Amino acid sequence: MHERTNDRRGNYSMMMGFSVVAILGFGALGIDISYIAMASTQAAAVSDAASHAALLTFRQAPGDEASRKAQGVTAAEWVVDNNDVGFGAPGSLDSLDYGVFNSGSGTFNSGATPANAARAQVTRTGGNGLELMLAPIIGINTANVDQSGTTVANPREIMVVVDRSCSMNWGSPLTGQQGTDLALEAFSEYMVDHQVPLDRIGATWFNAGGGWMDSLKYIDGNEGAILATWASWNTWSMWGSTDQRDGIIPAHNALKSSGNDLSFKAIIVISDGNPNPSDLSGPFLSATANAWADGIHVWTVAFGSSINDSLMEAATKGLGTYEKTPDSTGLSAVMLKIAESIPVALVE
Repeated sequence: MHERTNDRRGNYSMMMGFSVVAILGFGALGIDISYIAMASTQAAAVSDAASHAALLTFRQAPGDEASRKAQGVTAAEWVVDNNDVGFGAPGSLDSLDYGVFNSGSGTFNSGATPANAARAQVTRTGGNGLELMLAPIIGINTANVDQSGTTVANPREIMVVVDRSCSMNWGSPLTGQQGTDLALEAFSEYMVDHQVPLDRIGATWFNAGGGWMDSLKYIDGNEGAILATWASWNTWSMWGSTDQRDGIIPAHNALKSSGNDLSFKAIIVISDGNPNPSDLSGPFLSATANAWADGIHVWTVAFGSSINDSLMEAATKGLGTYEKTPDSTGLSAVMLKIAESIPVALVE
């Protein structure tokens, strides 16, 4: 009897031992599964941030396409290296690809050009695998984490509205006309070099009336025509008074009816003077307010010493800014600053 009792106690001890191991194993799996899920969420966020940094850098950095892509990779690597995936260690940038993302089909075509998207893959695998906390009890030491994120650049539709009043014939060391010509040439070159599919630019003019300098057209496929047109405006004569609305209204209408409601729409107004006669200030403000009512952001650019700063600031709408330079020699830098500041990216 005594021996049988001892046998049963031994059996109970063995069963308890197996139960404890099973309980610890399930507990370890539960804790580490939660840890893996947290690390995967972190990796997804880091991959989104890395792809965003890569695409913004690619779109805005100087140099040729290969150089800008390399700078984008460097930006993505910095993001990955400075954000942990799990506790105490970053992930690895497994790959960074540029290509064309089709929003309609949701497909990413790596290597296609002109690139409108960047995709980053962030992992913790192999020697950098995620070190588990309790699962080693049952012989599972690490887990793999693998996430990717894609950032897509929204197309931009930009109309530049140019002053052609008679005062544009004056100025030193460059006339307003000469400085504006150089600025528009620099702006068009930047837009051609930093384009994505469906980007469009165009230009109107104003003085006592208004008209078209270049229709709103896609950059892709029209690069040569755009560069030639935007570099030859010094053939235009400058005359008449200053009525900004006559350039803004056709620009507004072109953007409103462009057919692409997903694009970022902007008007940039360049002027060396106040509305002339002065009672045109109200129509100037109304024209920019009407554009903003349709979601069109307005930048204003002025040069010279006789500008009504408060009026130009009031005409600025949305994400637009008011930029001013003492003379027309500073217009190229201002236009490049605006081109770089126009939003270009959206995480998908």
